[in-house]
Amino acid sequence: SDQKAGSLKAELRAILPELEEMKKRKTERRNQFLEVLEQIQKIQLEIYATSYKTILDESDLSLRKLEELQAQLQALEKEKSDRLEQLLDQMNTLSSLCLVLGMDFTQTIHEIHPGLAETEGTKSISNEVIGRLAAAIQRLREVKIERMQRIQNVAFSLLELWNLMDTPAEEQQMFQSV
Repeated sequence: SDQKAGSLKAELRAILPELEEMKKRKTERRNQFLEVLEQIQKIQLEIYATSYKTILDESDLSLRKLEELQAQLQALEKEKSDRLEQLLDQMNTLSSLCLVLGMDFTQTIHEIHPGLAETEGTKSISNEVIGRLAAAIQRLREVKIERMQRIQNVAFSLLELWNLMDTPAEEQQMFQSV
């Protein structure tokens, strides 16, 4: 009986370091899961303006599950990158339209979403913000077309008046850029 107790103690001493190593690896794996989940939630918040709280299932800390989460994270990172590119394209278009129309770009984007006017920090890339940008671009394009039509109408009226009044070409030269 003493001999059995001695051999059990010896076995326990042999197993304890391995058990501690396994606990350490489990903690490291758990931390990897938590880090990936945190990144997923952060990107979801940027893209969808809401975050889906994912609870870590401690019963499945397998590499396969971690790889699934990492694949999900990569897909979200790609979507974020695509949306940022779309957002920058839209902001460049909006900037050009504001410049042509003599409007304050910073104020215009601040009205769409205050965070867009800030030079630092993360930009909101939600569907709502992208939709608002697209609507603002469409509205400014319509304003631009309307103004161009008014200019054409004024130019046409000017030509008619010149023809009616037999205005010499030298006097017309001042207005040729219109």
